[in-house]
Amino acid sequence: MLTVNCKYSADNPKKSSLNSYLCKNEIKLFSTVRTELYENYEVYMYYVKKRIEVSFAHKLSLPYESKCTQLHGHNAIITVYCRSEKLNEYGMVVDFKQLKNIIEDMLDHRYVNDVVDFNPTAENLARHICNSIEHCYKVSFQETEGNVACYVKEGEHDVVF
Repeated sequence: MLTVNCKYSADNPKKSSLNSYLCKNEIKLFSTVRTELYENYEVYMYYVKKRIEVSFAHKLSLPYESKCTQLHGHNAIITVYCRSEKLNEYGMVVDFKQLKNIIEDMLDHRYVNDVVDFNPTAENLARHICNSIEHCYKVSFQETEGNVACYVKEGEHDVVF
């Protein structure tokens, strides 16, 4: 990783000039490398994630015998990942409270089959949430302790943080 360290030294103007020169050239080099590395990808600078817990009920439509075809409920943990190259006018990628409100209004204490027009599997719900939120590129949907579905938008590159 390239680190650009630009300092001004009042006690040594020559050192400051040299440092300034190096700094400008490092930034040019960094910009060139960044452009070459990411010319086929959008480069994002700000990443946020929000973890939301919801309680919901649903039943699945399956072509085989399963307990999941009966009405049942979950206490799910949903993690929403958003990113943006620029912050909004308030200095945020997205407002965490607004993310929470969107998810809770959609799923919390709801019979999800009445809310969506698709088979409400964890995978489908993850995709639906991701496509419903601006700047969202990934959603992790933990239906139970051992069952987690994750959706990442096509063409997006995942970032672990």
